[in-house]
Amino acid sequence: MTNLFEDNRNYVLGDPELELIGDRDKLAQWRHKNMGPAFYKLGRKIIYRGTDLNAWANACRIDPERQNLEEFGARSAASQKVSTQSDVSEISPTKHLGGVK
Repeated sequence: MTNLFEDNRNYVLGDPELELIGDRDKLAQWRHKNMGPAFYKLGRKIIYRGTDLNAWANACRIDPERQNLEEFGARSAASQKVSTQSDVSEISPTKHLGGVK
């Protein structure tokens, strides 16, 4: 997997590389909501490790090809379920009950 950040480096607020994932306010919102990448809070200083930033970025990665395959699989399973339900509804109740209604 390609790393967006240097693994062996620490990033602090104001580093231009952090702008890649969000501005200072967005990062503050994520920290408040316990979202976003892992961080250290040393006094008032916020520090992000490069390895944590890369792990978070990789967890947020979306592979369109895989997503399309999963959606196709879900759609085909749903269509099979609908077709089996329609097959069942076509069966007459009188056939199953020996002609008794």
